[in-house]
Amino acid sequence: MLVEETLERYFRDVNAEEWDDFRGIWHDEAELRVVGGVHLRGREDVLAYYPRVLASFPAHHDEPYAVHVAGDVATVEIRFRGETRQGVVTEWEALDVFRFRDGLISSLATWYDVALVVGDLRRPGPRERRLARVLEEAGAGELAELPVQRELPPPAVGETDLRLVVDGVPLAREDVEEAARLWSAALELARVAPGERLAARPASPGFGDAALRARACVVVGDGGRELEVLERPETGVVAAACGEGGLHVLEEGHEVELVGGELVVTPLGRRALPLRRYATGVRAARVEGDCACGSPLPRIEVVG
Repeated sequence: MLVEETLERYFRDVNAEEWDDFRGIWHDEAELRVVGGVHLRGREDVLAYYPRVLASFPAHHDEPYAVHVAGDVATVEIRFRGETRQGVVTEWEALDVFRFRDGLISSLATWYDVALVVGDLRRPGPRERRLARVLEEAGAGELAELPVQRELPPPAVGETDLRLVVDGVPLAREDVEEAARLWSAALELARVAPGERLAARPASPGFGDAALRARACVVVGDGGRELEVLERPETGVVAAACGEGGLHVLEEGHEVELVGGELVVTPLGRRALPLRRYATGVRAARVEGDCACGSPLPRIEVVG
């Protein structure tokens, strides 16, 4: 088999996920080295790697745009285009170096920007895709098909996947990243300048004994502004004040409902606790009309 024919089959089979045909182009003693320290030996281990990695990219396509062959060595420049499970469109360049024995791939070393790829894998996708994933995991077609949840479920991930426990609530790595994104959105909504220091204090009495914790953050500085948010560890920041008198729902991170006047929250990014239609105990109402701050995010008010 010619080197060029083997390369053609390699990219055709990877793009189509034709793993049975893919097996036929690898040497029994093949090796695979991937940037980041992955080193696999033996055809079976190498073959198992591909479907495992590509599971993170339901849509993917390798485009080899420059191929350089010298004897039993081929260097291929590749443009990868795909989409993550979260619905994030991603694209990057890669360089593959193949070595052949008897027309079969005996070794492959590949390089790409690991930080770029990991960053795209961790980015949240469009809220529609995130909600669809929650519903798929719950086996429901619509959110209203699920019962309102009043107790926290047991963690859905193994202990080795947990990174933090806050107020008794287990958080996975993805949960911590999601919490950081929600807080960033809250600070941006309130126009908190980079470098301003925040100090937390207890919730104001107006929020009563609601199950959803309301935390007021004081900006330390000449302005003395206050930032009010609705937040608790298992949901993250649900709503944040803009400074113009309204609490805006951070809908990129949550699906929020009012069921019988109670705030019911479905986080779209939490992995450790599969919360679906979580009853917060907060009495709330929607605020209609445009906000003076200009944010298009919907508003609510706590009513008891």
